[in-house]
Amino acid sequence: MAPHTVLHVEGSWDLATCPRLHSHVKAILVDILQAFGVFGLCQIHAFLDYIRSKLSRAQFDTLFWSFVILVTSTAVVVGGTLTFLGSKFAFLSCGVE
Repeated sequence: MAPHTVLHVEGSWDLATCPRLHSHVKAILVDILQAFGVFGLCQIHAFLDYIRSKLSRAQFDTLFWSFVILVTSTAVVVGGTLTFLGSKFAFLSCGVE
């Protein structure tokens, strides 16, 4: 096959109308996301070990808990804002109550 040849396939490749294709794609995505999750945890652990080696115990504890408080506060503010806005714009839900 030439490098610029377009392969034409008969039939629909729409995920909504092809349940076998949908389940295959879903299975692949689940595996990829699991691998990214494990790899991400390894990266976070390595980064924390690196930071811990460069800072004193007190500095690391202060940095760590500051980060935890920042992330928690941000999640609460964003979650509350989205909940409030969601209740104000419920008419945009396409008729789903």
